[in-house]
Amino acid sequence: MRKTTFTMIFVASVCVTILASIAVVAPKAVRAAVATLIRDQDNAARHSWVGACTISSINNPNCVVPLSAGNEYVIQSVTLQLAYGSSFNSVVLSAFCTSGGAVNTFLSANVPAVSSGGYVFANQTVPVAAYCDPLGVSSLGGVQGSIAPLAANPSLSSGAQIFFSGYYVTLP
Repeated sequence: MRKTTFTMIFVASVCVTILASIAVVAPKAVRAAVATLIRDQDNAARHSWVGACTISSINNPNCVVPLSAGNEYVIQSVTLQLAYGSSFNSVVLSAFCTSGGAVNTFLSANVPAVSSGGYVFANQTVPVAAYCDPLGVSSLGGVQGSIAPLAANPSLSSGAQIFFSGYYVTLP
């Protein structure tokens, strides 16, 4: 009887200690997570941004999204959507921009393709972290996307679209 009482008291004290520890630690962790979310969401300097460009010919597999002067862009993802009329397994997606006056290649990814009904489709989003500004190489003119199908004689049936998303900050 005495051993059972001691065991019950011991188990109860362990439970109370665990609950007290959680009550002290959890609010700090929750407060830190909420503060980070609010800081990122309410940062007045950040403006959401999405840019899109279309590639209509495989002979010119590049497209450019112009960037506004006086802003620095942070690109967080690149999405490729395309349909081809020839057979291949994948396409190489590349993306470039200027940063500090130099061309910055921030993406070169092999995007898998799916064949259906005589056409090949690709749709994939790739997370990136790229910092771009409109200064520097004037021939680039903004954020540039490029595709290269891994096939002998590819044909573009309904075009390819490249979407860039992230945010921009107005420079002082």
